[in-house]
Amino acid sequence: QPGTIVVNAGDLLARWSNDVLRSTLHRVVAPPARQISETEAVTPQRQSLAFFCNPNQGARIECLPTCTQAGQAKYAPVTTEQYIVRRLSETYN
Repeated sequence: QPGTIVVNAGDLLARWSNDVLRSTLHRVVAPPARQISETEAVTPQRQSLAFFCNPNQGARIECLPTCTQAGQAKYAPVTTEQYIVRRLSETYN
């Protein structure tokens, strides 16, 4: 839709919020092509900008008090650096 902004909550934010804010699979899909003649189609314009941010490396990521379910956190506390290093090693090993 014109004027639409999509915000993707990443894995770290999902962890911080005890999965209250869910991380989604990120993918970019081209919009369907518009037929402009019997033999040609054109894909409509689309602009996509990415902006990534993380807490400071030493920030402690633990369940926010307002996001506990029956007082239970799903994930153990971790620093931003520990989390990112682990995720990168899972990706590239």
